[in-house]
Amino acid sequence: SLLQEKMPTGRSGVKKILEGVLQANKGLPPKEAIGRLVPRHVIINCVDPRVAPSRYAQLNVSEMFLIRNAGNLVPHSSFVTPQSAATEPAVLELAFTKFNTVKQVALCGHSDCKAMKFLHSMKDDPQIFQSDMASGTNKPQVCNTPLRTWIVNHGARSLGQFLRLENKQFKEPLQFNAESPYYKVEAWIDPENKYEDVDKLAMVNALIQIENVGSYNFMRTGFESGKVLLHAMWYDVERDSVMVFSRSEKRFIPVEDASTIDLIVKEAKETVSKIKSTKLSVEREAIEAAVESARVQGNQCAVEEYRNYATVDKVEHTG
Repeated sequence: SLLQEKMPTGRSGVKKILEGVLQANKGLPPKEAIGRLVPRHVIINCVDPRVAPSRYAQLNVSEMFLIRNAGNLVPHSSFVTPQSAATEPAVLELAFTKFNTVKQVALCGHSDCKAMKFLHSMKDDPQIFQSDMASGTNKPQVCNTPLRTWIVNHGARSLGQFLRLENKQFKEPLQFNAESPYYKVEAWIDPENKYEDVDKLAMVNALIQIENVGSYNFMRTGFESGKVLLHAMWYDVERDSVMVFSRSEKRFIPVEDASTIDLIVKEAKETVSKIKSTKLSVEREAIEAAVESARVQGNQCAVEEYRNYATVDKVEHTG
């Protein structure tokens, strides 16, 4: 149906992106678009010229808002104030509040990322975590170069999570928020241990940046209504292949055939249902808490009234 097509799980949603990936894998030309092209996706990409969504997913420039920067980073909302705007959230706000056709964000990390290599090289520098959200300061650092300032401020949390997993020899999953702050998504990073440390960091970073996208209040309405979803992808430059994060497999899986697309679409539908049920559960708990609070407060009032009446009664009798 037309309504289904406009949802993030429909033909114009993540399915369209992954079908383009399969077409590219097979060396086939892009499918001819029918009708007027409108933006359906926000794609967040590194500036590396080897990683282009018009090539790896055969997306037309008219179908997407494309954000490209060093390291496919997205400033967390805690770093953005009315006095310090940033291009990335500004584009997200434009896409999701001024265009009603955009249904998902797909963020794509990649192998051999020079920005991630630079971030990884700072792993022994204690200064890098001074602006990390976990520290509670959230005050941007100003470093000696623009690139270092950018990477330190918006990549530190990715590096911190990577170092935590590395310390556990990647035998624990990464946990991150996506569309909802009320539950975590689990991700096992490179369980076959096929990739170098910098590439593992790039995988962690792609998922942490998804969490950053979800931190903005203007995204909340779309998430809670199930009209907007977040997806993470990862491009292997050497193998010229794309992987997509699977919520049920809890890892990045290769986009090799139609069964992968079916799985991701199925997961998207399940995510929409989970978001809605979680929202209802949270609202129900809030109502129950409010009712209980009112009941307790009412009982306290009754006790106070009884005490007052008792005091008055005592005074009248002694009088």
